[in-house]
Amino acid sequence: MESEQWFFIGTGLTIYIPDGSTDYTWNAQTRGKEASDDNLSWDYWSLEPNLAIRYLNNGWNITMNNIFDFNRENTTSDYRSGNTYYLDLTVAKKVTPEWTLGVISNWTKQVTDAKISGQRISAVPGIYSEGRRVEHVLLGLMVSYQYHSVTFTGDSF
Repeated sequence: MESEQWFFIGTGLTIYIPDGSTDYTWNAQTRGKEASDDNLSWDYWSLEPNLAIRYLNNGWNITMNNIFDFNRENTTSDYRSGNTYYLDLTVAKKVTPEWTLGVISNWTKQVTDAKISGQRISAVPGIYSEGRRVEHVLLGLMVSYQYHSVTFTGDSF
């Protein structure tokens, strides 16, 4: 088993760029274009900085990853997704040289409203809130097996 302590900090920036191949359908209810569900990308820019902190000690792995999405407006549909914060947490313990068990979690909170043509999206009771804001907490288990230099990981939320 490992006996040394290690503390890591990592940062990054992901930039999502529109690729121009987004398909749209007309929604008569909202009287606007909506991106089809089968697109590989979105038709707007998004910047996603992150800050991760990891602590390793005696087989323990404690990781916190903070991610924030800054979304721009989709000029084709006049839709702007709200900016969103994500917090991913992992607490895992290497119980043998091959096996690791742990708990994983996620907290997601949309901090600004989604808008169409500059107007906040109205609530649909029982489906989504005013501004189509998202918030949820997920908790699950993780198991990992290392075979030589390959690691197999399974998780459940």
